Amino acid sequence: GLASTAPPEPEPVVPLEALVEAVEAAHVAPVTDGLEVGSEAAPALDSTDGEERLRRIGDLRLSETLYGIFIGEADELARRLTVALHDWAQVHDEAPPTSAEVQAHALAGNSATVGFEALSVLARALEHALGRAQQAQAWSAESAALFTRSADAIAQLLHQFAAGFLE
Repeated sequence: GLASTAPPEPEPVVPLEALVEAVEAAHVAPVTDGLEVGSEAAPALDSTDGEERLRRIGDLRLSETLYGIFIGEADELARRLTVALHDWAQVHDEAPPTSAEVQAHALAGNSATVGFEALSVLARALEHALGRAQQAQAWSAESAALFTRSADAIAQLLHQFAAGFLE
């Protein structure tokens, strides 16, 4: 007999195990009401004579300038990522927005630069999952929910970092 020449059915499900693991590993604590980036609960400062002040967050020491740049950029990236994925998840009848993958990539790189490993790992896992989702033929409600949960966890980790907490 003749072998079928029809192409195989596309895989409708994006493999998301790595992203699930990254979200679970993030150990995101609930953000207290009213805590915003730049709030009064900011991390402690180390003052040195004649040198730029350092901000202490867990074991990290960041210059006040680097901390300010990172928080400003990361907060905006996380906000845009969260909005984009929540909007997409409402319908999810086409691929997730490519802007979300770009934002996750930027968050992963920026957080790695300042030594915020938990955020970097989570953002990188989301970036890779979104990249694979761009190639998928269908997107499940479960995938959409995981993507939005990941974006929410990124925002929560960032708020914890801004408040001076680092896991």
